[in-house]
Amino acid sequence: TIPILSEESLVEWNERKNWTKYWLVDPLDGTKEFIKKNDEFTVNIAFINNSVPIFGVVYAPVYDLMFWGGQGLGAFKAKGDEAVTSISVKSDFQNPIKLATSRSHPSLEMDLFLKQFKKYKLISMGSSLKICSVADGSVHLYPRLGPTMEWDTAASHAIVKASGGDLIEYGTNNTLIYNKQNLLNPKFIVGCIDKIKNLNM
Repeated sequence: TIPILSEESLVEWNERKNWTKYWLVDPLDGTKEFIKKNDEFTVNIAFINNSVPIFGVVYAPVYDLMFWGGQGLGAFKAKGDEAVTSISVKSDFQNPIKLATSRSHPSLEMDLFLKQFKKYKLISMGSSLKICSVADGSVHLYPRLGPTMEWDTAASHAIVKASGGDLIEYGTNNTLIYNKQNLLNPKFIVGCIDKIKNLNM
């Protein structure tokens, strides 16, 4: 009884504008990584309630690695048969600042953003694993200054929110919302809420 929206099954705005709850699915996030066979692609499933992602699952099939989390539930990850571990964002920004960056989408704007840090380390990866790497504390920040769609971010957005972080529109303090008429996301940055709101953007 709950509708589903995905890149493969788009629904017209006139139908979905009244949705309060729906599943937002990306069965293959990281298409370029999949084609290049570098293994960094994921399956993303999110549950959206009143434009907010309140639960998400991200699974990387090649690594047998799964992240999940939700409102009031916390955030977790598990690899293969290993024990489930609770995850949280890094709140201490000691140098060097570790930033997740895209393998497929470098930009001049990113170079300007990086100038505010005295020391930093870039860690390249594909798909929504970048947001998940913020959620589990592997990196401090993920600035995304190029285009993405709602299905690219919703599941990992729910996870990072459950881990103590957020995904906010670049240059503002506004968290990203979902089920917009235009499904294109604005530029955004992911990290510990208190830290990302004080960055130069």
